[in-house]
Amino acid sequence: MRDVVARNPFAKRRGIEPGKLLVSFLASDPGEEAREKVRQMKCDPEELRIEERELYIYFPNGSGRSKLSLAKLEKVLKTPITGRNWNSVTKVLEMAEAREASK
Repeated sequence: MRDVVARNPFAKRRGIEPGKLLVSFLASDPGEEAREKVRQMKCDPEELRIEERELYIYFPNGSGRSKLSLAKLEKVLKTPITGRNWNSVTKVLEMAEAREASK
């Protein structure tokens, strides 16, 4: 989880709302060809960045209004995905680090 947080491609950008940033965890490695297909997808105003087995999606207008289909992304990637917003990702990391520190 530390690596997922460290690799956040939106981390240094101002104005990113954590509740509108989704990290989708891929069940398996989709391969470079599938990653490249995702990189070429047009999905304005949403922004997609794929890193290893994580897909970072920023929904500037919120995910409820998005026309971006997560089912389509799963089909392109050929692997199931599950997503959590940035607030949840950082909370899980915080909980894991607290548990690790208590041992």
